[in-house]
Amino acid sequence: MRTLIYAILFVLAILLTGCPTRQLDKPEGWSNARTQPMVEVVAEINRNNLAVPTLWASHGYKASVVDDRKKTHTFTGSGVLLYRHPRELQLLGNKEFVGTIFEVGSTPDRFWLKLVPEIETMYWGHYKHVGKPCAQPIPIRPDLVVEVLGVAVVDTDFTKLPAPTMRYNHERDAYMFVWVAPLPDRWVALKEIWYDRQTKLPTLVMLYDANGRVAMRAELKNHRTVEVPDTPRDRWPRVASEFLMYFPETGTRMELDLREMMLDKRGVPSRRGINFPDLARTADQLKIVQIDEGCEGE
Repeated sequence: MRTLIYAILFVLAILLTGCPTRQLDKPEGWSNARTQPMVEVVAEINRNNLAVPTLWASHGYKASVVDDRKKTHTFTGSGVLLYRHPRELQLLGNKEFVGTIFEVGSTPDRFWLKLVPEIETMYWGHYKHVGKPCAQPIPIRPDLVVEVLGVAVVDTDFTKLPAPTMRYNHERDAYMFVWVAPLPDRWVALKEIWYDRQTKLPTLVMLYDANGRVAMRAELKNHRTVEVPDTPRDRWPRVASEFLMYFPETGTRMELDLREMMLDKRGVPSRRGINFPDLARTADQLKIVQIDEGCEGE
């Protein structure tokens, strides 16, 4: 019996020494860099973005637009982008020997999209109806394009709705901001923006519908400085020059490559601003579709 007990103990000793405890390593790319509190991160984001109240830029573009009949239309060319804080926008796409083939626009209360060749339609609607079930789908939502520019100022009242939350992504070394708001039965995420930890510049924007599905995804790359007169060069703001945008609801994609960038060009858009198109004049050339026409009673 004693011999048997010794044999069992010997076998157990071999088994235990032969099966060392596995050491758990941290995930690949994990960063333990020093992070900052939310108030400091927002201050740096706003310091950059407040220096860009307006923007004029030339651009090259490639767009693959899916219409309401699921037909894909592909365009390439160049154009001009105009922006004025907080949400005035005019994005023009031109084609050599053809002229303007698309226009994405926004004023404080309305937005529009013109698609000239093949589709020959102008879509428009009111901001007060954005996201409502009564609003029809649109190939490219101008209100979402405004959000993607990445030069919006973050409200420093973090309790004001929609309210921002911040967390740090250790694997991407980025601050992730998610804005949330209440519905009658739950809270929902409205948008998410990733900012590089070191530069505080936006790299990814995702905008959500009420069911948490992505309404638009955009990658922002190659941030470049924008000259500000009478300001030291080291205080000039930086703005993304490459935008890769995807609209999952329709399957539409757009790539923008901003080239020449400045606060304004001969007073555009700083003094003149951006105006909503004349519907009567536009109707002579394009079909007019008011996407929120069914929302008028709401």
